[in-house]
Amino acid sequence: MNSAPLPPPTLHSFRRLHSIDIGSFLTDLKSSQLISDPPKALGPLLSAYNTTLSSLLDKHAPIFNKLSRRQSPSNPWFTATLRAFRSTLRHAENICKRTHSAADWSSFKSLRNQYHKLILSSKKRVLKFPPLPLTFIVALTTLSHYRASV
Repeated sequence: MNSAPLPPPTLHSFRRLHSIDIGSFLTDLKSSQLISDPPKALGPLLSAYNTTLSSLLDKHAPIFNKLSRRQSPSNPWFTATLRAFRSTLRHAENICKRTHSAADWSSFKSLRNQYHKLILSSKKRVLKFPPLPLTFIVALTTLSHYRASV
């Protein structure tokens, strides 16, 4: 049993932007001083813009705070390098999904394969697993291809 302590709870702040009533938001925006009587100078205009949008967001999508607690400690093999690489991989995946470009798909696949290799090497280094027999790897690959085609 792993006796590592759990990380401390984290406070997350967020707005439910998807639940804004657009019609009501636009009505309030149109009746604001920013639209009805905008300042002429740039400084006061920026200030009015910021305060108007902040107050409208506070009214239509207030900030919620949520305290999240981890149920288990972090994996010792999941390093900051892996976390950063995963972020890069997800970014490439989103670009690939958006553009449907062959070059973006190739870039994503290359990053995905590098990420997978990094995970395996990190696990091997930290957990000291014995190497898997080739027949087991082939069986797993065949099973994953079978599940993907079904």
